[in-house]
Amino acid sequence: MSDETYGRPGERAWRDPVLVAVFAVGLGLRVAGLSHALPDVYNPDEVSILSRALGLGSGDLNPHNFLYPSLFFYVLAAATGVLAGFQWAIGQVSSLGAFEARFWQDPSPVYLAARLLVALAGALTVPATYAVARRVGGIQVARVAATLMAVAYVPVRDAHVVKHDVPATLLILLAVLASWRVWKSGRVLDYLLAGVSAGVAASFHYYGVYAVVPIVAAHGLRSGVTPGAWLAPRGHPRASRPSPTSGASPSSRSRSRASTPWERPPGPRSRPPRRKCSSPLLRRRRSRASTWPGRSLRIVCVAVTTAW
Repeated sequence: MSDETYGRPGERAWRDPVLVAVFAVGLGLRVAGLSHALPDVYNPDEVSILSRALGLGSGDLNPHNFLYPSLFFYVLAAATGVLAGFQWAIGQVSSLGAFEARFWQDPSPVYLAARLLVALAGALTVPATYAVARRVGGIQVARVAATLMAVAYVPVRDAHVVKHDVPATLLILLAVLASWRVWKSGRVLDYLLAGVSAGVAASFHYYGVYAVVPIVAAHGLRSGVTPGAWLAPRGHPRASRPSPTSGASPSSRSRSRASTPWERPPGPRSRPPRRKCSSPLLRRRRSRASTWPGRSLRIVCVAVTTAW
């Protein structure tokens, strides 16, 4: 079966057997060892995050701590409520007070449920990465990207602890995927999905606010702004605007230009003569050398700023 079979628009990603296998591997790596060290917990972030989530069960919905956004606390509190209801349904506890007393004796079920929720979110980043990469580079790029996400050390490690980063990563990937649909289709639903994904990502972790960057970029590309205008601008933006004296006579335009000392006077610019290169290959190398360093520097600056 050819690569184009899975790359046609409208095809479901789960029809690719490679993705199914990679997703199974990623899920297995994230689920295996979830009960490590329980009932002892050695990660201080897990204790503080889950403690604030369980504190919402007292009726006070204010976490009273905003080192992290609050949405993950509410999700964990809801998951703990589902666990309490399940234990009550099967007869392990008789009331909410009994569930709380059982937690103080052995917190393993609560921590295991919270870790399982994070592990499932981490496993879903594999097909999300596949979907983004398939639209950007095709089926082969998607398979490689999904495989790397499935076995990468940091995503697998963080999926074993109760932290905000894994679900925030999933939401950021969904925002990027929706941004691609904004660029290609531009429907209201695409804008809505992109905005909701970015907003929920920022509600899981503060750095999720950077998910608005691909949305703005997709809207700009959809509006006709070329990437070269952002990465390597050739002139001042006002140069593309119509001049207020466009309908005036040539003499009046020359007088108005002469009256503004910050503008360059009309006429050819005096430049020293450049030596022409006779080799086409060397000319292409020179043009690339003069273009890509500036673009690469801008890309590196954006990446460093985002990481910071």
